[in-house]
Amino acid sequence: MNVSPNAREAETLIARLDWTTTPLGAAGQWPQSLRTAVDIVIHSPMPMMLLWGQHLTQIYNDGFALLAGNKHPQAFGKPVDLAWPELKEFTAPI
Repeated sequence: MNVSPNAREAETLIARLDWTTTPLGAAGQWPQSLRTAVDIVIHSPMPMMLLWGQHLTQIYNDGFALLAGNKHPQAFGKPVDLAWPELKEFTAPI
């Protein structure tokens, strides 16, 4: 995946992450609904995070990266319970 020189950080992370090591699998195999949701999140002017699939794999935009603090960028592309174990009680019902 090519990254434009004006890319947002989240776009760069999406392009460089080996998605085959995540529950989402290869980015080229993502369903259209996931690709559309990611596009909405990445281009939103508001901080947003997308949780997708059984493992609640997270993809978020640059605004949310600021809120993630020291969890970023390691949390990007990880299941929410691995990145935010302290929120397990909150995320378990999702």
